[in-house]
Amino acid sequence: MTNFPTKILLYTDGSEDAALAAPVVVSLAEKSGAELHIVHVWHTAAPFAPPSWFRDDAQRRLDEEIQHIQNAGGTVTETHLRKGHTAEEVVNLSDELEADLIVVGVVMGVGAAERKILEGLSDDIVHHAQCPVMVMRTREQTEAVR
Repeated sequence: MTNFPTKILLYTDGSEDAALAAPVVVSLAEKSGAELHIVHVWHTAAPFAPPSWFRDDAQRRLDEEIQHIQNAGGTVTETHLRKGHTAEEVVNLSDELEADLIVVGVVMGVGAAERKILEGLSDDIVHHAQCPVMVMRTREQTEAVR
């Protein structure tokens, strides 16, 4: 990576907390002149719902994140909708794009079991990515885990 990233990959799960990363990522992309890519990963979690429902929901969440970025004054270079294991898909996409930075928003306003899953996701991305990973959280979120 050079001094500033030229390609930033933002992972979003479509949550409000993950959207907190939008203004920071927009500012970083603008200041560095970096391309901004957004990825959302979906999978079929329930056997009774058709896969198209999950894909449509994932596209809606991705569209909402694009709106957050645009509302913060940013421009999205490309969006990526992937199906599969989230950390694996994010890391693979960052390799394909030759991203210089991955940004992940942390969702802390959930129950203990969900928090463990999400922390595991961030850890997986951090440990397997070939580039730096920025994990975004608010001051309140940071204090909540202390």
